[in-house]
Amino acid sequence: MRCRKCGRPLRRGIRFCGYCGHPVPAFAMVRVLAATVVLIAVVFSLFAALGGLGGSRSSELAEEAPDARDEWGYDEDVSSVSSESDTLGDAPPEPVGSGSEGGALTDRGRIEVIRDVLSSLPDTLDGVDISGWQEGLSIPATDGDFFIIKATEGVSTEGKPATRFSPWYRMWAAQALATGRLVGFYHYANGGDAIAEADEFYEAIKDYQGIAIACLDWEGAGNPVFNTGGDVAWCKEFLDRLQSRYGGVPFVYMNKNHANSFDWSPVAQSYPLWGAQYASERDVSGFLADPWQSPSDWGAWGQSPTIFQYTSSGVLANNGGMDHLDLDKFQGSLVDWFGYAWWRGNERLQRIAEGITGDRGA
Repeated sequence: MRCRKCGRPLRRGIRFCGYCGHPVPAFAMVRVLAATVVLIAVVFSLFAALGGLGGSRSSELAEEAPDARDEWGYDEDVSSVSSESDTLGDAPPEPVGSGSEGGALTDRGRIEVIRDVLSSLPDTLDGVDISGWQEGLSIPATDGDFFIIKATEGVSTEGKPATRFSPWYRMWAAQALATGRLVGFYHYANGGDAIAEADEFYEAIKDYQGIAIACLDWEGAGNPVFNTGGDVAWCKEFLDRLQSRYGGVPFVYMNKNHANSFDWSPVAQSYPLWGAQYASERDVSGFLADPWQSPSDWGAWGQSPTIFQYTSSGVLANNGGMDHLDLDKFQGSLVDWFGYAWWRGNERLQRIAEGITGDRGA
């Protein structure tokens, strides 16, 4: 079987292509199982008709056949797959990051991914945020428990697609998941139509619902709304729209000065902060256990942000080929992280999360 985006061969059982990061279409895995189920049902029906098996026994055996969707953790309507347009063979490669035809992960599928990640992570989470500035970075060769990856900037216009760091953001996400790390994505705001920008971001990351956290990067460069007084309303509109489509609880990124420049209460009461403050511009060697923060509050978010970016000059022993990196600390538990990605406010899923972390002694 080959990836429908880059055309490279795929290993069995994977959810994302190891070359380009494109999700493996659910139907490609489901079809084989579904065909097996149908074949078993047909064979036993024939035997029953010929008297070789009793009708009741043939029904029992057919019911014992595997459920194609549950086996892979995907919800995919196999009957809707076109035999002409959705073949398993050598579809021509398409640009990476232009969308997905893959099935949506079920709760069971997400839990399997989450359980795999939890088995390899410590309880204190240190991470790196990356964008096109880090082109060529290798996540398997980089230290960190999580990676927050720039996925989009602005919106599509006629003849000019939105900036999607293709193939990096999907490739990096695939590398992170394959090596047991946590994943997040961010959208750099251009201050245009907030709904359109949120929709652009959603379309780029929708295949990672329930696994990756989502963030809005609110800064001044290229953003005419920044620091005009319309900041709070724009961010609230974007975040509300994104949450309504992506789920979970998205973050907003800004520095500490800006968090204190306006009354961010309408945003802070619903959405956590990914905040930035640097002690200096000097190199920081390795992840810090207790990075410096000034004693003042972060505006409406109180004493500390949920994710704290404390340097843009991080020097790691294993740096993936990059000398200076943005270093971050997630100030919460593993349950909190996946809550922001997926189940926040859902008591049933919260119990599942606590059960998973309980299995590993968290």
